[in-house]
Amino acid sequence: MNELLFRVTHVTVRSLFTLLFCAALFFMFPSPGFGTKQNHGAVPSSQKVSLIKASVHCAHSPNGSARSYFDLIFNQEFNGRLPDDVVSISITGPEGPMEIGMSDFRFIPTKRLFWVMTPGEPRLGTYTFTVKTKTHVLHASDTQSENSPLRMAEPDTFLPAKNARIYPADQQFSWDGGLLLSVVNKRPSFYQLQIYTLGEKKIYQSEFMKETYSHQVPYGTLSPDTHYLYRVRVADHSSWSRIQNLTGSVKIPFRTASSHEYLYRIPEKTDDGFKVSSLNRVNMDAVKITKMMEDLIHQRIPNVHSILMVKDGHLVFEEYLGGYTAERKHMIASVTKSIVSILIGIALDKEMISDPDQPVYSFFQNHKGTRWVDKAYDIRLKHILSMTAGTNWDETTYMHPHPKNSNTGMYSAAHPIDYVLNSKQVTAPGEIWNYNSGMTLLLGGILKNATGMYADAFAEKTLFHSLGISECYWYRHADGTVFVQGDLMLRPRDMAKIGYLMVNDGKWNEKQVVSKDWIRESTTPRIDTYRGYKYGYQWRCGIIKAGGRQIKGFWASGTGGQKIYCFPELDLVVVMTSQVRNNDSGHERNESMLANYILPAALPPSPPRRLAVLDPETLDTYPGKYRIRGSATPGKIPLFAQKWIIQVIRKGKDLFVRMPGGETVQLFPISQDHFFCSLKGVGEYQIYVERGDRGQVKQVIREIGFHRLPLDKLE
Repeated sequence: MNELLFRVTHVTVRSLFTLLFCAALFFMFPSPGFGTKQNHGAVPSSQKVSLIKASVHCAHSPNGSARSYFDLIFNQEFNGRLPDDVVSISITGPEGPMEIGMSDFRFIPTKRLFWVMTPGEPRLGTYTFTVKTKTHVLHASDTQSENSPLRMAEPDTFLPAKNARIYPADQQFSWDGGLLLSVVNKRPSFYQLQIYTLGEKKIYQSEFMKETYSHQVPYGTLSPDTHYLYRVRVADHSSWSRIQNLTGSVKIPFRTASSHEYLYRIPEKTDDGFKVSSLNRVNMDAVKITKMMEDLIHQRIPNVHSILMVKDGHLVFEEYLGGYTAERKHMIASVTKSIVSILIGIALDKEMISDPDQPVYSFFQNHKGTRWVDKAYDIRLKHILSMTAGTNWDETTYMHPHPKNSNTGMYSAAHPIDYVLNSKQVTAPGEIWNYNSGMTLLLGGILKNATGMYADAFAEKTLFHSLGISECYWYRHADGTVFVQGDLMLRPRDMAKIGYLMVNDGKWNEKQVVSKDWIRESTTPRIDTYRGYKYGYQWRCGIIKAGGRQIKGFWASGTGGQKIYCFPELDLVVVMTSQVRNNDSGHERNESMLANYILPAALPPSPPRRLAVLDPETLDTYPGKYRIRGSATPGKIPLFAQKWIIQVIRKGKDLFVRMPGGETVQLFPISQDHFFCSLKGVGEYQIYVERGDRGQVKQVIREIGFHRLPLDKLE
């Protein structure tokens, strides 16, 4: 009996202790189903998983207004039904509870997101979100520490331009503002591209990309022959939960082309003074031009923005790519130099400048204290027009903005003209050509001192008004100096007017704008450039081979492949604009199109070329390594190109050339001393061989368009 009582008592006490221990555990680690408060969205501490995240940020609009966004996301660990299981959402801000309730929030099922917007900027401080569900009370918070809009480039510099047409293979969007319009924020910036239907339905959204100013939309995202809208947003962080400020652009309309196929169209007739006609009416081969356009549309020839042709006084071809339109001004870079040459000619015609032989220092007596003025350098106007001043200027060996590039010093100088006038004379004027943007800057200063007007005002009064050019933009230095050496923006149609003025002996619509004598003077070859062509007065001059002929021409040229080609004997002007930045092959690409498509289209058909068959002994003379001639001559070619090695390889009966970047292409023989090859994304080259007395290969000449580059064979 006692033993039984002891056993019962023992079991009861043991059970009581077990019950008390379980109860203690229960209160230490309560079940979420009993309505206990979860701090910052936490589930039982043994799991350490947040069920909700909160974000507060300020959205800044293009019109300067601001809105506050309060976002709440339920993580996948929340097993309830959304939005049905959410009973209430409230927010307590820096100034206390906010007048925001559950009914004010919108819900996006795909993102498990509740959000609400209020006008104006959010108050700085911490915001606590309290969420009651059928099974939880959850908390999350976020702190807004700064309300400050991020800057971006103006939307009228975005690409595609407003109402532009883009092709399926060319769906590149950019918002870098062009060469000199880029906007840099003081803190890291993250950009996002969004694309909408006209009905405002979002169909594409990129991630936020750090300091990225362009984005290629995946092929197939956009449907053909469809109108869309796009906008760009910039934020101060890539993570949604850490964004504090976000700025959005306006939405820009654009459309996609119906297909990859190209259909030639006669240029639109406007009131800008151009007569228009068709390719057929001026006896240009539309088939060759169509083939060129197909290569452009399919991006076999990339980075081209526009091509225009004026033949026999009529605009017969006008096409825009890369999101450009006829209304969009384009950075024309050093094409500006050739326009400045026209302005000098007008000033000479008006006897505001006496003579191209006038000493340069005589124009700058208000710049005493500079070398050119104090030492009365015997450098004449004709020398800076032809870039033969003989100074130590070097903008070729090192690329701008390298500190050893003379342009870098000029742009950063307190007074750019003084910087140029302080360059040292190292050779006699008139003997050596050295590409020198500083000389063109001095031409702008000469115009200012000779005419009493800055170059932009003088151009407007004496040149642009006569041609009906009203849309342009010149960049200035802080001291007022107009950057005439390469920072003008023009519409391609207006570039074509400049070209036709030159081909038409200085006349536009029967008005003599600049004298015929100056046209002849400025385009007369005066000095060798070591690049296969010569230089006049801010115009390049040379001979190009096309259609079995050698054709004389002159042209204006700018970084990346901005071009105005003039061929008086063909009564032909060709304008090209291209990507300015990061487009090292832009010049060669455009010269290839000129030599292989455009000029052959303007000439009578030539016999088809035939390939030669070379014997084994001849084939053995080509293989080896080649290097650009003049590699040891500073200022002639960039430093990075001075080390290039090009290798010719024989494989059986075929020859191949391996380029510095690794691309290997086949050489096709026309004769034992003439080959051609085609580089991806550039086009066709001609290769000419020069031999020594014993028949050995001494060097090859790489020719594309007007450009000829000699390469010595290394022993």
